[in-house]
Amino acid sequence: MNYHKSLKRRVSLLLCLLSLTTTILASEHGIELNLHRFQRLNTPQFQTRAQDWFGIGIDRTFELAPQKTLKLNGESRYYRTDGNFIYSVAEAYWNYKDRRNELTIGRRVVDWNPGEAYWGLNNGLNGRQGLTLLGQEQEGLTGLHFNRKMGDLRFKFFMSYIFVPGLNPDTSYENGEVKSRSEWVRLPPKRTTFRDVPLSIFYKVEIPDLDEIVFKRSLGAGLDFKWNSGLISVFAIYKPENRLRANALVEGIDTEKSQVVIKAEPVVNHHVMIGAHIIQKIEEVTLLAAIDVTDPNATIGKDFDSLDPVQLRETNRVFESDDFVILPSYDRESTFRLAATTQVARARVGASFITLLSKNTRGDDFFTDTVKWKNAFGLYSDLQITEEIFFAIDYKYDVTRKDEIIKTEASYTFPQGFRFLIGAELLKSPRNDSYWSVYRANDTIYGRLSAYF
Repeated sequence: MNYHKSLKRRVSLLLCLLSLTTTILASEHGIELNLHRFQRLNTPQFQTRAQDWFGIGIDRTFELAPQKTLKLNGESRYYRTDGNFIYSVAEAYWNYKDRRNELTIGRRVVDWNPGEAYWGLNNGLNGRQGLTLLGQEQEGLTGLHFNRKMGDLRFKFFMSYIFVPGLNPDTSYENGEVKSRSEWVRLPPKRTTFRDVPLSIFYKVEIPDLDEIVFKRSLGAGLDFKWNSGLISVFAIYKPENRLRANALVEGIDTEKSQVVIKAEPVVNHHVMIGAHIIQKIEEVTLLAAIDVTDPNATIGKDFDSLDPVQLRETNRVFESDDFVILPSYDRESTFRLAATTQVARARVGASFITLLSKNTRGDDFFTDTVKWKNAFGLYSDLQITEEIFFAIDYKYDVTRKDEIIKTEASYTFPQGFRFLIGAELLKSPRNDSYWSVYRANDTIYGRLSAYF
């Protein structure tokens, strides 16, 4: 479950200055304006009124001095119909780089775990941007990043005392109900049963203090060994999960009002990620094999405890009856991925496969979502037909759950600095235990007009 809208507002103050700086610099050094409209092809159970938005974005690297740069990658969107304003700062950092060392201070996407962006993993190393359902854009980790080359070796290090959770999509809490203006949000249940009696759910959300969310520690390191045609890499990191969890406790059941009162409290939970991958290039084909393990129950030392003993006891709150259960699900997850990409003339072609190694049987609950993929493969291609015409298609299929997802886009770039894009997102999810079943009626087509200055 996502956190209260006022919590989002308080946390987002940390990024408002960066967002403002992004807009100012964009106006001086280049800006992208977008006018986007989408049309649903069917009628989802939860549907917003928004069908178009106006956006401003920037993705630029500025040379400050020899070996020093400033990187800004941000985007904001205004939905005209419902007046909703959202923004994302994917990267905003200062960077120093010489022949052997690289130091970065700020918010940067960490490239230690290739493939997580393509599969949109919720508990990945980086956070998901969250502006759209199928977008692969990520938000980086905020802190100190350091790399050092030592011959064929590269040492990687990350440390932080600041945590900025995912701010999108937007959620709010009103009159005992958790709401959202976005259909991409997986909302908690509105009704349940107790002793065969149907009950509505009234949520009480307790908002923690800002310092309980923001001032959280992270520590990670990795090592690459590189040769002429490939590399092998390992990493381990201890950091907050990208999204807040919500502990839930039943306060009472009022059968006269046909209502159950649930107290929900957003919390930051740390997890440990351990991963390794190998990349090998064979002629024109680049092969990748990767494995990672994510443990949301891990703690590292007194200085890095994610929850004190009192909070740990409250994390394991359990309410059970014959009909109604609230039970936290902190499951370890392990994935294995294979990928192959190649460049053929003007086309980039690739295939990828992901399988869940751990035995995760949980479904959606008050605390977590079910896993996105069990055993799935993806096929994708980007084709630059001419200097002006571009086409891309991405197809994913989960063999276990029978989920099918197609995303395709075509664009034409005009010499005057304009680009017109059309696209479609189609989903098929026949099983109710699938992550994607909530979105099975969200097929859309869309068009976008962009101007670059």
